[in-house]
Amino acid sequence: MKKLLFLIFSIFAAFPSDGQIVKPKRHIFVNSGEIITPPPVTGAYLTIVGSDAITEGSSSTYTVIRTNTDNSTQDVTNTATFSSTKGSVSGKTVTNAANTLRGDNRRGTLTASYAGLTATKLITLVDATTALVAVSPRFATAADIAAYPFMQTGDFIIPGPTNVYTADQSQSIQLRVNFNNAPTIAPNRKMWIKGGQYSGVYISLANSRTTLANPVTISNYDGQVRIRAGIEINAGHGVVFTGKYDPVKKTGDPDYLGHDDTYTFSADRYGFLLDNEYTATANSAIRVDGYAKDIDISYIEIRGGWFAGTHFNGDNYDAGDNIHHPFSNINIHDLYQHDTHSEGTYWGSTGGGEKAEFENSSAYNNRFLRVGSEGIQMGQVNKGFNIYNNVVFSAWNWRSPFQPYQDNSLQLAVKQLGQVVENNLFIGCGSKHLNVFIKANLKAGYESTAGDKILIDNNAFLYNSGVTEGYFGTTEGLTIPNTTITVSNNVFGKGRFITNALFANDAVTAHALKFSIGGAGSVINVTNNISDNPTGIRTTWVSNDVPATTVNQSGNSFTATIAAPQFLNYMGLGDAFDYTRMESWHGKMGYNLTNYPDSITITGHTSLVTNVGQLITVPIGDIREHKGRFYRSNAINNTNIEPGVAANYLSYWDRIYWNLSTGAIVYNPVSLTGLSSIPPDDVSLVPGSFYENLGIGLINN
Repeated sequence: MKKLLFLIFSIFAAFPSDGQIVKPKRHIFVNSGEIITPPPVTGAYLTIVGSDAITEGSSSTYTVIRTNTDNSTQDVTNTATFSSTKGSVSGKTVTNAANTLRGDNRRGTLTASYAGLTATKLITLVDATTALVAVSPRFATAADIAAYPFMQTGDFIIPGPTNVYTADQSQSIQLRVNFNNAPTIAPNRKMWIKGGQYSGVYISLANSRTTLANPVTISNYDGQVRIRAGIEINAGHGVVFTGKYDPVKKTGDPDYLGHDDTYTFSADRYGFLLDNEYTATANSAIRVDGYAKDIDISYIEIRGGWFAGTHFNGDNYDAGDNIHHPFSNINIHDLYQHDTHSEGTYWGSTGGGEKAEFENSSAYNNRFLRVGSEGIQMGQVNKGFNIYNNVVFSAWNWRSPFQPYQDNSLQLAVKQLGQVVENNLFIGCGSKHLNVFIKANLKAGYESTAGDKILIDNNAFLYNSGVTEGYFGTTEGLTIPNTTITVSNNVFGKGRFITNALFANDAVTAHALKFSIGGAGSVINVTNNISDNPTGIRTTWVSNDVPATTVNQSGNSFTATIAAPQFLNYMGLGDAFDYTRMESWHGKMGYNLTNYPDSITITGHTSLVTNVGQLITVPIGDIREHKGRFYRSNAINNTNIEPGVAANYLSYWDRIYWNLSTGAIVYNPVSLTGLSSIPPDDVSLVPGSFYENLGIGLINN
C-alpha cells in the first residue's frame, strides 16, 4: 500500500524492572497520511443464550443461535458442540455442583462451535456462602503446597479476611511492624492472598526487603481478590505486586487472565479487582509509602470511584527517621483503570518544600480510561523517568473538577531533567493536554547535567475540550540552567474547545504551546508536530514569555488531516465517534467547585469567571456515565435529569449495554441476558492503521 507518510524507524530499548520489553519507536517526518479502514465485519455468527450466573447446587441450560448474513436466525443447539472451562457439562447444561466455598465467585468460559463458527460466553459460578471464615495469616504448610502447586516452602499466605468486606472503609488485613505481625519473607518467595472480598489491606514488608532481581511477590490464589477500601504496601524493597496468571513465574489463578485472555471484555478478569463502588471518592486504590523502592505493579483492575488509581505521594520516611527517601525504580504497567473520579495515576506531592522524589521509574502499557481528572500526574520527578505506550482517556469530570484545571491529559512537575514521554495515545482533556512545571532541585547530587532534557515525542493528543494544547513553565522562581525541552513528532487534533462552558472567559489561544521557561542557556525545540487546527485560530506553534530562551521550530504544520484512532473495539462506538461528546454526568456546572467565588485566580492563568451552578443540558446523542452505568441523551430538553435516578429518566435517556458475544452497543434492552454494563475496552489499535504504524498505543503482549 502506498504511504503518504515518510517513517523513520528506530529501536529504542526500554529498561523496566523486568528488562523484557523492547518498544518500537516510529517518527513522523511530514504531515498527512492515509487512514486505513479495517474490513467490515461480515458473515454469519453464533450466539450463546442463557444465564450469566449459576448458583452453587443448580444448573443452567444454554441455547446456541446462528445469525445468518441476512440477519435471519436458526437454533443450532442440537448440532453445535459445547464445552465449559468451569462446572460439569451434560449436553448444553452446565451444573455448579460444588464450588469449594470461599466467599468469591468463579468465572468460566462457555464455548460453542457449529459449521466452522465459534462463540464464547462468560459465566459466573456463584458460591452459596458470602464470607470466608476468619483465618490468621501464616506461612504455607505441606498441605497448602499440595493443594496449590504454585506455592513453595517459605511462602506466606493470607487465607482469608479477618473481617469480611464491611460497609465501611476499614482494613480487613493489617500486617504491621507495630502489631508484631509483619512477616519476614525470604527473597524469591511469595505472599499469597486468597480469593475473596476484603474491605482494605495494609501490608508492611519492612522485614522482607530484597531486590527486583530476587523479589518478594504478592499475588492471588484460589480466586480473585476484591478490595473495596484500597491496599497499601509499606516499606517494601524489591516487591512484585501482580494479578497476572503466569505458569512460568507461578503467579495468579488460571480463571483470571486479565487482558491476556482478551482486552475486549476484560473487566472482572484480573486476579485483583479494586472496586470502591463509588463509596469514597477521596480514597486511592493502591498506595506505596514507608521508604519504598524497587516496586513493580501489574495486571490489576481499578474501578468504581476512587480518587487516584495508584497514589504514591507520601513522605517515604523509613521507620524512625524523617528523611524523604527517593521513590526509586517504581514501575506500573498493564493496569486496567476505568470509570474513576480523579487522577489515573498520581505520583509526588504538589506542595512546596522538600518532598519525597521519584527517579528511574516508569509507567507503560496501561489503560487509564474514563478517569475524572488528570490521566497521568507525576510530581517531584527526577531523571530516568519513562512514560510510554499508554492509552489515556482523561478529564471525565471537566465540567465539575475537584479543583480548577485538574483536568489535563498529562501533568509533569520536574525537579531534575531527564524524562521521556513517547508513544502514548491521549484522548480528552479539559484545559489542555500538557501541563509541565519545572523547578530546580536544590538537593546535593540532584543537579541536572549537560544533555539532560525533557523529551515529548511521537504521541497522539486528541479530542481536546480546552483552549490550548500545552503549557510549560517554571515555578517558585527556581529555574534549571540549560533546560532543554523537545516536543517533536506529535499529533494534535480533533479538539472542540468547549471548556468556556465552565470558565466563561476562557478563549482559544492563537498558539498551540506556551512556554515560560527561564534559566541561562535554556533551549526549546518544537519540531515535526502536526495539527488540524480545528478552530482555525492557531497561527503559531510557540508562545515564548522569556526572550532569552532559544526557540527552534521546524517541520510543524497546522494543515494536517488527523486520523481518528482505530481501536479494535472501544465501547462499540466506531472510528467516527467524537469523544468530546462523552463524559461523566453532572446536573450543574462546577458541582465540586461550589466553594469557589465567581471570580478566581489560578497561577499561570488570568482571573477566571466561572459558571458554577449553571444547569447542564445534554445534547441528543451525547453519552454520559453515572456511577458505572452509561446513558445516551435522547431529548432536546435533557437538563439536570439524573440518569438511573430521576423518576422519568427514561424519557430523556437511552440505557446502554453491550453484547458480550459481538461487543456491539445495545440500547434499552428488554433482557440483560448476554449483555454487559461495562463496555468493551479494547483500545489496542487495528494492525496497519495510522497510529499503530507509528508505534503509538498499547504494546502487543
